[in-house]
Amino acid sequence: MDPQNVDPDSSNQSQSACKQRINPKNNKKSSARGELSVTKKIYSLAKRKFEFTRGLQFTITAQIISVIAISFSIGNTLLYRTASERLLDQTYQRYNDHINIYVNSIERWEKNIRNTMHALSENPSIRSLDPEIISIALKPYFKLSPNRVWRLFDESGKLLLSSNVEEMNIHNRKIIELRLNQKDGYLNALEGQFNLGVDFIRFGTRIEGCLAAHQPILPKPSIELEVNKVRPIGVLRFCLPLSKMAADSGISGFTEFNMDNKNNFVSKKASSQLKAANHLEMHRGDYSGQIFYIVTQKGNLIFPTATAKSFDHITLLPPRKLINSTWGRITEKILGQYSPDKFKKLSLNDNNFYAISKKTSLGFSAIGIIDEQTVFNPLNKILKRLLTLQVTILLIISIVSYLACSQLTKPLRVVIEKINNLSNLDLSDESDEPSSKNWILEINQVTDSIAKLSRAMDSFTRYLPTEVVRNLLNTNRRAVLGGSNQEIAIMFTDVADFTKYSETLPAKELLKHLNDYFNELTKCVKVESGTIDKYIGDSLMVLWGAPVELAHPCQCACNAALAISAASKKLANQWKAKGIRIHFDTRIGIHYGNAIVGNVGSINRFNFTVVGDSVNYASRIEGVNKNFGSEVIVSNSVLTQLSKEGTLNKFCFKLLDAIRVKGKNEAAKVYELVDHTFHVDPQIKVQVEIWNRVMNIAIEQSSSQGLKQWEIESSAYKNEPFMQKLRQAVLATADRDGALNIL
Repeated sequence: MDPQNVDPDSSNQSQSACKQRINPKNNKKSSARGELSVTKKIYSLAKRKFEFTRGLQFTITAQIISVIAISFSIGNTLLYRTASERLLDQTYQRYNDHINIYVNSIERWEKNIRNTMHALSENPSIRSLDPEIISIALKPYFKLSPNRVWRLFDESGKLLLSSNVEEMNIHNRKIIELRLNQKDGYLNALEGQFNLGVDFIRFGTRIEGCLAAHQPILPKPSIELEVNKVRPIGVLRFCLPLSKMAADSGISGFTEFNMDNKNNFVSKKASSQLKAANHLEMHRGDYSGQIFYIVTQKGNLIFPTATAKSFDHITLLPPRKLINSTWGRITEKILGQYSPDKFKKLSLNDNNFYAISKKTSLGFSAIGIIDEQTVFNPLNKILKRLLTLQVTILLIISIVSYLACSQLTKPLRVVIEKINNLSNLDLSDESDEPSSKNWILEINQVTDSIAKLSRAMDSFTRYLPTEVVRNLLNTNRRAVLGGSNQEIAIMFTDVADFTKYSETLPAKELLKHLNDYFNELTKCVKVESGTIDKYIGDSLMVLWGAPVELAHPCQCACNAALAISAASKKLANQWKAKGIRIHFDTRIGIHYGNAIVGNVGSINRFNFTVVGDSVNYASRIEGVNKNFGSEVIVSNSVLTQLSKEGTLNKFCFKLLDAIRVKGKNEAAKVYELVDHTFHVDPQIKVQVEIWNRVMNIAIEQSSSQGLKQWEIESSAYKNEPFMQKLRQAVLATADRDGALNIL
């Protein structure tokens, strides 16, 4: 096959083509990835995005924080439960004391009222029923109890005297007298019974609840009259507004209920007014605070400490209507669950309350209510501060743990990177210097072990082709005996006249120069993705296409051959400059063909190599350089493969002859690799084309036909030296039967 000379491409493109490896699995993987569903892609993206959560640094930090957070949670739960039980018990004791003081104060106050009213009823001035005399007698009491509205009635219900001057005008007095007969307290007093009850009092157009006391006024006792048959001559009455009862009875220091209404339908102005009024509306929703109130014998509710007017309608409700109200139901529930030793827990409108009640000797009951929020608000504030402190501690521990773990993960990342490099046989960063020590003993041990393994792998790969070991690692397979037939490019190199140097130079010096020489050749091979099978004395055996398949094996082999030739000349010039009289002229032979690639040897020890006729043929054509005085000879199969690779035009080949090696019947053409096409001088390129045309006719037809072609071609270049050499080459073919026999 005659090579075609076309305009040159760049050398960088030639070298980059040798980097392309054939991997039939890539297409399958690409198609598989293309068939992934949207869900799988999203899952894969999310998995990569949150991959850091699987890292050691995050995991250890998360575990530490989780343990501390769980410990805090358990501790807070136990602490809150214990503290809440103690707080509830202490609150009960405090409110129990409050309710006792409350009851005792009311009892003393009620007893004082009885005694005062009884004493006044026996006062001669009062018995006189003379308004002027009575006014003088009651004047001190008007001053001592200005909140009370005093009235005096005769037995016919006529109003004789009132501490409120406005009530003495004819209109108001008539109204009071008309309503008097409807008052149970007044009627009971006419029967000779003292009583206290809930009534109302008018202040202009406003009605307010009041506590009414009725004391019968009996005539002066005489021997003729029986006490049981004495009918009262009048009734002394006072009405104390319930809003003034706390001040009058001395219990005004008790705290009232506060409302914090969060309902949207209540305006901010109304809410602030409700808070300022310091009262409770139990049908509205959100409550906070406490309240004490009294349940009378008849079932009326009195709120002595509630100064807000909104409680008046509750106080004025008769017992039969009060039962259907919220206050009535909650009071019934409290009294129905009477328990003097502990709080009664109630629920109202999804709000929890604690209540305490106490029955008095006078027949009424005192009740105290406190909402759950008020009970536990101090504890909740402490817990919030504790939680804030714990969150701060967790945050600090998280940062410290994360930074501390980074000191652990940094050396681990270095270890992982070294292991990954080992798995890829990347030993470029390895050195004989000892690695820096870490404060964690186990990491030091792992690092030392990896260093030993790295040195062992480095030494191991110097005895075996790196590609072979990397292929075993990538495929996760063990090396076993056996092989397979593969199409590969095989190169043999040799040093011309090496025997001369081996006989004259000391072994140590020769070995040093030989190692320098092989070092340069190895670099050229590695750049072109070649696999060095073995070093044979002064020779080198290189493969392309095994164990890793390549897209352009012959192109890579030719590139490497030209690079080796140039490197040998450069090294010889360097030695000459140093005064070293050594010149290693490299002869190279390249063949492309089928060979058995695999492991050869015994079960216990074997080598990776290639065997077959193609190997022998490559070795034989390398020796043919001696016959033609050439440097690089390639077989005809190399040109055929280059044509298939589409890279034949990148090189300039000179047809040397057809040879027949021992054991082969057929002859095959061999060519000299001149150089890359773009490096060849145009005049030399023309001479090579003429040479190839003439030699091709001489080999395929006959030497006489070749001479005729030579005559035709020599018309323009008859006196050129290369034409004389060409004529001698054509004549040489006439001395044999069409092919040069190689032993």
